[in-house]
Amino acid sequence: INMVQLEIETLLKHLPENKKVLDIGCGAGYPAIEIAKKKHLGITGIDFSEEMINSAKKRLQGANGLKGSIAFQSGDALQLPFHDNTFDLVYTIRCIINMAEWNLQKKAITEIHRVLKPAGKFYMMECSTQGLANLNRVRREFGIKPITAVWHNRFFDEDSLHSFCKDLFSKIKTENFSSTFILFSRGIQPFLVAPAEPTYDSPINKLGREFPNI
Repeated sequence: INMVQLEIETLLKHLPENKKVLDIGCGAGYPAIEIAKKKHLGITGIDFSEEMINSAKKRLQGANGLKGSIAFQSGDALQLPFHDNTFDLVYTIRCIINMAEWNLQKKAITEIHRVLKPAGKFYMMECSTQGLANLNRVRREFGIKPITAVWHNRFFDEDSLHSFCKDLFSKIKTENFSSTFILFSRGIQPFLVAPAEPTYDSPINKLGREFPNI
């Protein structure tokens, strides 16, 4: 939950009011609903899983205090069910890394570019092989075994990603917004609690989310 909250807080800093927004891989709808409580936005959430969309719709029925509007529907990131130039903003949260091949990831990014308006922005909150390597260097210094990506994730190579995106987008910026949280939750906490297993709800994780990023 700390990681999800950090992602939401970071997105809120970059989402201006009164825009048409697409959330790809919305899952059960928690981030989109929390964002709509804070911002006047028209959000469309899509997910490949009908089960996730049904959960998102149920969550939306019980949501109170929404400033923005939300609609959830099933959809495929590789073939987005929208016309060209539809959205002001598109965001993904650990979604595109679930595609098994680089070619599929490139196709998804191309589709996102297609549905964005000419001055639109794409915020991708994904994971990279470089980030994982940096984390594992710290873990080795702490005497902790390295982490490997789970089987259903294909982390981005940052150089390949930037090289591909520069032909689609006029400006690219990287913000390592979760580095401190990852250090606390995947480095410091495992070191302090060993040989016990770290927990997601540890106060150390919350501290990592609230601590200034480095």
